[in-house]
Amino acid sequence: MKIITLIIAGGVGERFWPESRTAKPKQFLDLSGSGHPLIFDTAERVKSLTPYKDIYVVTGEKYKEAVLLSLPEIQDENVILEPVGRNTAPAINLALRYIQDRYNQDVVVVTIPSDQYIDDDKKYVELIEKATKFLENNDAIVTIGINPSHPDTGFGYIEEGEEVENNLYKVRSFKEKPSLEVAKKYVKNGGYLWNAGMFIYKLSTMMHAFQKYMPQQYETLDNLFKLPKLEFYQNYATTFASLEKISIDYGVMEKADNIYVTKGTFEWDDLGSWLAIDRHHQKDENGNIAKRAKVLNHNTKNTTIVSSTKKMFVTIGLEDMVIVNTNDVILIAKKDHIDEVKDVVNQLKGVDNNKYI
Repeated sequence: MKIITLIIAGGVGERFWPESRTAKPKQFLDLSGSGHPLIFDTAERVKSLTPYKDIYVVTGEKYKEAVLLSLPEIQDENVILEPVGRNTAPAINLALRYIQDRYNQDVVVVTIPSDQYIDDDKKYVELIEKATKFLENNDAIVTIGINPSHPDTGFGYIEEGEEVENNLYKVRSFKEKPSLEVAKKYVKNGGYLWNAGMFIYKLSTMMHAFQKYMPQQYETLDNLFKLPKLEFYQNYATTFASLEKISIDYGVMEKADNIYVTKGTFEWDDLGSWLAIDRHHQKDENGNIAKRAKVLNHNTKNTTIVSSTKKMFVTIGLEDMVIVNTNDVILIAKKDHIDEVKDVVNQLKGVDNNKYI
């Protein structure tokens, strides 16, 4: 069965502010240390499975140019534009309509985020191929789960059920982002995986799931795509904006009874905050990292400095800090407070400070 890749690239990446901005969010930045934007790494990772002509990106209208610059081989018509962000369920539903119109057959769709780190492309593709083979004889949705390395409150979790094949389990339930106490229980007891937001399914299976579990959204988009071309474009933005903001997890995954999970056999990271830089960049003998920065550290330990200017940084007596320098903002934060970056971004939202976000 033909395989299509759908890359979800609509996020704003506020936790990587001030490098990640409204005009250029984190999927268009080099944060993994590869030397390329994250979305480029994502597409290259699957191109042995799906050539660029079968890779689609769904993203916001304002990011089309960034997608085309980051992915020189992608076809212009393969960039599907959301008029406004409505979360992952409407984004996927919209993209599948375009894919449905372009192929005269049922296809397997590999739906993946644009901004994750995976260390072994070969193992990753092999796992997708295994899921695809399972789908040939099963009406199912397969997700890739990650063995948790530590209790983390930033991820949803997948509870494993019965093993139906080697490294393929029926999903018993999806769990929302837990408290630290609950996350510790998940890791201690076993049988729970991080939800990495990667899904493999037949187009027909997911369209049926949307029709069954999200009938109003399904019908709204169905009616839109039945309109003559001129009316379609006249109604496109307002119709999409009218859809409920909802994730694919809430809208479909938590309700469906045909969900399976396979465990990732590779190193994975969702690159969720500036602390991810520590995990994927070389450190000096004192645990310091300098990314695109000229640095002189004196009595400084475990400090990360990221810069997009030629400015030299001199540190004295710092420990466990993150410093991010852009043309118009300098962020200085203790590592154990770095998650508060999102709070700072919210404080900046307003007429006078919008230029900084």
